[in-house]
Amino acid sequence: MNDRFSQYYNYIVLIGKLFLISLLTLFVFRVVFLFSFIDFKTVPFILLLKAFWIGLKFDLQSSAYLLLPLLPLSLIVLAIPARYNYYKVIYKSTKIWFWVVAAIILTISMIDYNFYSFFQSRLNPLAFGIFQDDTLAVLESVWTDYPVILITICITTYIIIIHFLLKKFAFKYYKYEASSLALKILSPIVLIGMFFIFMRGSVSEFPLQRADTTVSDNQSINNLTYNGLFALKTAVQDKLNSSINIDTISTLKSRGFVNAKEAFELYTSSKSIYSKTEKNSYLEQNPPNIVFFLMESFGLHYMKLNNNNFDILGSLSKSIDSCYLFKNFTSFTDGTIYTLDGFLVGSPQSPLSQSEYYKTKFHSSLARPFKEKGYETIFITGGKLGWRNLDQFVNNQYFDKVYGKSSILSSIKGSSECEWGVYDEYLFDFVEQEILKKTDKPKMIFVLTTSNHTPYYLPDDCKLVDYVISDSLKQKLKESPELVKKGLNSYRYACNCLGNFIQNINNSSVKNNTIIAATGDHNVKQLFNYDNEDLFLKVGVPFLIKIPKTYSQNRTINTNVWASHKDIFPTLFNLSLSDVEYLNTGNDLSSYNDTTNYYGIYNYKTAFNSNGAVVLGQNLNYYWNKQNPLLLSPSDSIKYSQKELNNKVNAYNASFIYNIQKQIIDNQKL
Repeated sequence: MNDRFSQYYNYIVLIGKLFLISLLTLFVFRVVFLFSFIDFKTVPFILLLKAFWIGLKFDLQSSAYLLLPLLPLSLIVLAIPARYNYYKVIYKSTKIWFWVVAAIILTISMIDYNFYSFFQSRLNPLAFGIFQDDTLAVLESVWTDYPVILITICITTYIIIIHFLLKKFAFKYYKYEASSLALKILSPIVLIGMFFIFMRGSVSEFPLQRADTTVSDNQSINNLTYNGLFALKTAVQDKLNSSINIDTISTLKSRGFVNAKEAFELYTSSKSIYSKTEKNSYLEQNPPNIVFFLMESFGLHYMKLNNNNFDILGSLSKSIDSCYLFKNFTSFTDGTIYTLDGFLVGSPQSPLSQSEYYKTKFHSSLARPFKEKGYETIFITGGKLGWRNLDQFVNNQYFDKVYGKSSILSSIKGSSECEWGVYDEYLFDFVEQEILKKTDKPKMIFVLTTSNHTPYYLPDDCKLVDYVISDSLKQKLKESPELVKKGLNSYRYACNCLGNFIQNINNSSVKNNTIIAATGDHNVKQLFNYDNEDLFLKVGVPFLIKIPKTYSQNRTINTNVWASHKDIFPTLFNLSLSDVEYLNTGNDLSSYNDTTNYYGIYNYKTAFNSNGAVVLGQNLNYYWNKQNPLLLSPSDSIKYSQKELNNKVNAYNASFIYNIQKQIIDNQKL
């Protein structure tokens, strides 16, 4: 028994050493994360200590789960009489498993690191897009934008260090004698207890969970608390939770509502989320064309960098003065497909096109009101129509025609493409060609661009600007100045295409009856660091709309209001359609009213208004900095107006998730 227990005791010492190596590895990744992404010199030291302390708990939890297979091996060592060959197999199996553990930690941590570098967020459901997106195009972006050789060197160094630690520290055999009876009795109990505590992450009433990552009002510091393994776990949970469920009861109950009307009334002050445009005899006789551009990575931040010495807008600067430009504006989400679902059918649940409900014809489709009023409805993307199963989905959403890159390449002479689709200039030429076609119907055209996307390839004849990056701007850079310049030129190229299109329409036969609107699907977060106070700049997108005078002369438009993607099509419906029902996702921005509650919602959880911002489900409240109105300052207190905004966002989510679920259920009954 003594020999057997001595072997057991030596084995649990080995487990302890492997725990230390695992913790050290995760600690090093946390330090690298700190130096890479956080301006720690401005952060109180006590706050960093708190973040690392919570981080240690997450590291212990992750290590315990990864090393859990060693627990039953230790009990085998204790239970079976000592035999040299048997122990040799146990130790060899242990070493192999730890190499698996090391590979898991390295792979997930590096993926998480590079994901944060691009999106400024720890791993979330967007990460799974590589399997649902154009995978070859994504990998091309990775190869182009990331230092693959440096990463390879880091991996090699990591392998060498782990090999050294295992050989010289963990598996270097020292015989530990265990003679104490108390030690023999208690050590198995303590070992099992320690695994249980570490896996739970806490000895208090509640286990370690996502809420524990919030240690301050600084989101960057909060991101420091957990590791890539926990980030992946929460990403998987969020992905599963974001799958298209149709349980209307749980949707309402989880958000504190007894029934749908209760949620509707809090959101709209009525018993329905459908509204009707006013009867307008002029619109009935003179329906305008609508051209809406959802532009890839068309963020507000880059637009704000534009000045006489730093031309970002290109030809758009010549057209923008004739447009209404909303700058207090945010996107539906930070992913194209999720933003598309918000626009096309008003769904916070996504991606519908890749779910079993991709053939469902949604009454909430933005194309339906136009279709009912005799419009020709057209969807055009510069990318592949098969991307995310978009062709199958969009064809069921009241669109008469659906075009992708193959149609553009065959129709526009000299057109060319990159990984994500045809270059924007050819897409815009194709849209112009469509809008100028003579028909007896007005047209509503929904356009999705693709060019302004990493790896930032542009046509060979595109004239590039050699931007001079100022010292103040350099302090915000995440990537090399060369890559940033590529990104800026890609943005400028997209602006040029939009500006040229607006000018061409202004000089065409349809200039007096065509409304042009454009916004970004999301901001791009790859190139610049955004501090906690830059929350709005991080997620803001512009919304510009060109309205002929005959359609705007009786309108009151205030471009200073707070709004988001949810408000775009309610505005377009009211500008173009008479006496028609539509999904009321937001406010009509063409009819300003000082009693209206104006606000923007980002990612269905963060809301902005004139007072500041709130984050749904978190005790994080922000108010606009008095010295710089673009920056946010955290506050421990919450005003009534902000609490009301928080409730509004909750009701918004409940209402529109319920609406999609109800439509799916009704469709299944047919």
